[in-house]
Amino acid sequence: MQSHPSDSLIIGNIHNSIGEIHWAKHEQERALQSFKQAVQLFEQTKLANHSDMALFLDNIGLVYQQQKNYPEALIYCSKSLSIRQHCLPSNHPDLAMSYNNVGMIRWNLDHSDLAIELLREALNIRKESLPAQHPDIALSYRNLGVVYESTGQYKLALESFQQASQIYSNVWKDDHPKVVEIKKYIERVPQQSQN
Repeated sequence: MQSHPSDSLIIGNIHNSIGEIHWAKHEQERALQSFKQAVQLFEQTKLANHSDMALFLDNIGLVYQQQKNYPEALIYCSKSLSIRQHCLPSNHPDLAMSYNNVGMIRWNLDHSDLAIELLREALNIRKESLPAQHPDIALSYRNLGVVYESTGQYKLALESFQQASQIYSNVWKDDHPKVVEIKKYIERVPQQSQN
C-alpha cells in the first residue's frame, strides 16, 4: 500500500521531531535512525525535493559533523544545500543555513578557502534577509572569524569576532554563553598574532 504524499509529509516530520528529541538528549544514533526514517519516507513518495527533505538531510549531516564523520556530514549537508538551491528563493535564510553548514564542514576537512567562500555567501544572504541585529548574522561573523583565525588571517578574524560581539551584546546579556564565547575569541586573537 502506497502512502499519500500529504501523509508522508506529516509522518516524515514526526520522525524528524523524534530525531530532534533524541539529538537534544545526546542520543546520536537514535537521532540518526529517526532522521533517516524521515528521509526514507520522503524518498518513497514524490517528496524527495521538498524543502522539509532538506531539513532532514541537514540534521543527518549535523549529527555526523558532531561525530566528526566529516565526509558523511558533507554528503548529507551538500544534498540539503542542493535541494534548497532549487526550491527556495536565493535570499532565503534556510539557504544561508545550508551554506553555513557546508562551509563549516569544509573547514573541518581543511578546505579553508572554500569554507570562507561558502560562509561569506551565508553572511550575505543573512544580511539581505534578516534584521541587522539577528543572531544568525552574528553566527556567520563568528564562523568566518574561526576560519580566518585558523588560517592565520588574524586581522580579518578579529574584525569578524568584533562584528559578532556587537550583535550578540545587543541581543543578549553579558553572561549569555554566546557573548562570553565571542569575548574569549576577541581576547585570544591578538595574542596569537604576536606568536
